[in-house]
Amino acid sequence: MLNFKQNVFFALAVSATASCTALAGSQPAWFDQAVESHYPEMVEMRHKLHQMPELGNQEYKTQEVIYEFLKKAGVDKVIKGYKGSPTAVIGVLNPTKGDTVGLRADIDGLPIKENTGLPYESKAKGQMWGKESFVSHMCGHDAHIAMLLAAAKILSEHKAEINRRVVFVFQPAEEGDSLENQMTAKTPKISGARRLVKDGLIEEFDIKHMFGMHVQTGSESGLLEIASGSAMNIGDAFEIKIE
Repeated sequence: MLNFKQNVFFALAVSATASCTALAGSQPAWFDQAVESHYPEMVEMRHKLHQMPELGNQEYKTQEVIYEFLKKAGVDKVIKGYKGSPTAVIGVLNPTKGDTVGLRADIDGLPIKENTGLPYESKAKGQMWGKESFVSHMCGHDAHIAMLLAAAKILSEHKAEINRRVVFVFQPAEEGDSLENQMTAKTPKISGARRLVKDGLIEEFDIKHMFGMHVQTGSESGLLEIASGSAMNIGDAFEIKIE
C-alpha cells in the first residue's frame, strides 16, 4: 500500500537536502516537526485533488488550486502558465539567489474510470481527443502535487535558511496531450516536460539540478528507490486498424 506520509517525508528530504547548501548528509532541526505539522493539510489537499482530476493540457482548475496555494504560502514569485504550456504553474523561491534547484511534479490525470469505492473517489469526466471519458488520478499525480506543495510551503517558511533559488515546476500533460491525438496528427505538437524544456525554462531560471519523484505502490513503504541513468523515461503507443 502507498504510505503517503512516508512519501511526504521523502519529498521534503529531497527538497531540503537539495536546497540547503549548508547541509551535508543531514537535515535541518525544523524538518521533522515541519512535515508533521503540515501533514494533515497535505492529506486533505491530496483528497481534494483526487476528486477533481483533469486531462493533459486541460488542467485549469488544478492550476488554480496550485497557484492560490503557492501565493498564500508566501512563495516569492508564482507564474500561471509558461509559454507553450498554458496550464503549468511555476513557483520561484529566493529569486535573487543563484545555484538554482528545480523540483518538479506532474499534474494531469488519466482517462480511466475509478472503481475504488473510496470516500474521495473521482466521479469526474472530461474530453479525451474530443470524446467524453471518465477521468481519475490513477498514476498518483494528486499525491505528487500535494507533496510538492508541502515542500514549497515549508521551504517558504524557512527561505532565509535556504542558500539558493528554488523553482517549483508543476508540469502538465505528463500522460500526453488530451486535446489532439498525437498518433494521427499531421504535425504533432510538443507538450509536457519537453515543451517546458524547449521553451527555455531551464535557461531562464538557470536551473543547475532538477529533482522529481514518483510514488510506487509496488515498493515497500518507507523505502526510496533511485535508478542510475534513465528510468521511467517515456510511454509510447501505436494504433492498429483491422479490416
